[in-house]
Amino acid sequence: MIDSNIKISVLMPAYNAADYLREAIDSILNQTFTDFEFVIINDGSTDATEEIILSYSDERIKYYANESNMGIVKTLNRGIELCQGKYIARMDADDVSLPDRLEKQVHCLEANPQIVACGVLYAIYGDQQQTPVDVATDMLDVRYDMAIYCQFAHSMVMMRKDVLNINQLQYREEYKYAEDYKLWTELLQFGEMINIPDVLGFIRQCEEGISISNAERQRNLSDRVRKEYLNQLGVKTQMLLSDVLNEDSISSEVVRETLRAYYPLVLQAKSYNWLYKNYKTALKKYLRHLPMTKKIKEISSEWKDILNCKDKLAILLK
Repeated sequence: MIDSNIKISVLMPAYNAADYLREAIDSILNQTFTDFEFVIINDGSTDATEEIILSYSDERIKYYANESNMGIVKTLNRGIELCQGKYIARMDADDVSLPDRLEKQVHCLEANPQIVACGVLYAIYGDQQQTPVDVATDMLDVRYDMAIYCQFAHSMVMMRKDVLNINQLQYREEYKYAEDYKLWTELLQFGEMINIPDVLGFIRQCEEGISISNAERQRNLSDRVRKEYLNQLGVKTQMLLSDVLNEDSISSEVVRETLRAYYPLVLQAKSYNWLYKNYKTALKKYLRHLPMTKKIKEISSEWKDILNCKDKLAILLK
C-alpha cells in the first residue's frame, strides 16, 4: 500500500551490521530531504544490531525484526511490502549516503515521469578524493551498457513503488547475489533508468561481503542476467562479449557469430559507452587474427560502420 502522505520509504536490511550501522543510519537521518519513513529490518542478527537501532528515538524509523535469518532477497521483498512511500530508496547497513542524496533523487523522479528508477554516482568508502566508479549516467547509455555489466550501486537506487506493484516485480531468490541486476533489467521494460552525475554516496567493500565470498556464483548469475537482457533487447546469442574478450580458445567462427549478433544493437548505441567500447575491442581482437586478405575484405565491408580510419589502420598494421 502507498500512503500519499509519505514521499519516500528508505529500505535498509541489517544483518550483524553493528560495526558500521550507526554511521549508515546517521547518514539517512541527516538528509536535507526529511519527508521519509526509514524502514529497517533486522534479519536475525546475533550482534548488537538491534540494540543500536533501538537506541534511536527518531519517529521516522520503523523497526521490524525477522524471527530468524531469512536472507537478503526475502528480507528485501518483505521490506517492499512494508514500505508505504511513493518512492523506495535502498540503503545498506554498511554504506553512507551524502546529505543531499534523497533530495536530488526525488527531484529527478518528480521531474521525469518516464524514469522508473535512478541511481547516483558513488565512490568507494575511504576514498578521500571521492573518485566516482565509472558507470553510465545518460539514459540511453544506461540501457545499452546494462548489457555489459550492472550500472547501479544497489544501495544507492531510488525506484517508483507503483511500478513494482503494477507489474508485480520483486527480487528473485533464484538470482541471489545478482538479484538487483535482474530487477533493474526487468524495470527497464517499463521505463528508463539513469544515474545522477554527482557522487552522493560511499560503498564499503568488506572482505566478508557477498560479492567477494560468493564471487563465482555472482559471476555466473550475472552472465545469466546479461543473456536474458540481451534477449530482451532482441540479441540472440549464446556467448557474451566478455567471453570473446577473455577467452583465446574460442573459434573464429563462433567469435564472428557473436559479433554479428551484437552488431544491430551496437549500431543503435553508437556512442562512446561501455557497450561500444567493449564491442570495438572484441572486434579488433577478432580481425587481428585473420589472414590479411580476409582482414581487408571484412574491414571494408562487414564492419565498416563500426571502425573509423584510425581503427582500420591500426588493425592492418598489427
